[in-house]
Amino acid sequence: MDYRSVGDLNDILAKNVHKVPEDVDLIVGVPRSGMLAGTLLALHTNRQLTDVDGYLNGRLMANGLQRKSIGRKVTAMSEVRRALVIDDSLLSGQEMARVRGLISEAGLAEKTIFATVFCKPGKEDQVDIAFETCSTPRVFEWNLMHGHMLPKCCVDIDGVLCVDPTNAQNDDGPKYREFLRTATPLWLPSAKIGMLVTSRLEKYRELTEAWMAEQGIEFEQLVMMQYATMAERRAAQAYGSFKAKVFAESDKVFFIESNEATAEEIARLSGKPTLCIESHRVYSASGLPHIKQSVRDAIQESQSILQRIIRKLKRIFLPGYK
Repeated sequence: MDYRSVGDLNDILAKNVHKVPEDVDLIVGVPRSGMLAGTLLALHTNRQLTDVDGYLNGRLMANGLQRKSIGRKVTAMSEVRRALVIDDSLLSGQEMARVRGLISEAGLAEKTIFATVFCKPGKEDQVDIAFETCSTPRVFEWNLMHGHMLPKCCVDIDGVLCVDPTNAQNDDGPKYREFLRTATPLWLPSAKIGMLVTSRLEKYRELTEAWMAEQGIEFEQLVMMQYATMAERRAAQAYGSFKAKVFAESDKVFFIESNEATAEEIARLSGKPTLCIESHRVYSASGLPHIKQSVRDAIQESQSILQRIIRKLKRIFLPGYK
């Protein structure tokens, strides 16, 4: 499972601004996720920004009072030498093909190039610039709660869908019930959740489901702890092991957890990838943070170089070493 955060998106764009041709005067974001990538790229390179509709209709976005122009200043669409259309990702290529068609119909194809930040391997030929290849399955922070992966996920409740209760609210009585009724939402999903897995007690199912219904949250299954009281639950300290067991025995492929230590434990015990939504760190089955393939390759190459250096030093300083 490849996970990319907004920080990852920004880092990739910042490190690869040199790939944008010098004669590009305009960055065009593909709504909606492509606007995030487009905005970051336009800010890093100090170029004009618009969306696809703006490009087709000759509308540039304002720079703002604090943004000074450096280099060639473009004030009208007729002054644009070349535009770069960018989306956050390319999977099937259908959306990029649709946008290409619109731009071609508008007679703008000759002065337009196309780019994506994250490109499925083997699809690079569908764009002029692919900033990074990214294998599937993959999950992005900006559509984590709205994409096709959510039905395949286990999701924590407190700290993910709503705020955590305070110590004062955690009385296993009237204050906690009031919290369950009025909890402040956090990451509200627009897609159906596969399985909710929570440390909340089974006796609070009705209040929990009522809050979900009020927030418009759809889910297939809700799994809760079976202890009679919060005191019993605290004594057991089985938060991570409980969630890990449910996750391991399910057909779900990804767990979204609020707590860092619990996320590490879930991944280690279940053998499946687990995301801590607070740190945006994905833990692997080893219990260690998931490392991107490119980083793993770099580490392996560094280790190989180090081993060669050590062998050469031994040959120099240790007589008889082969």
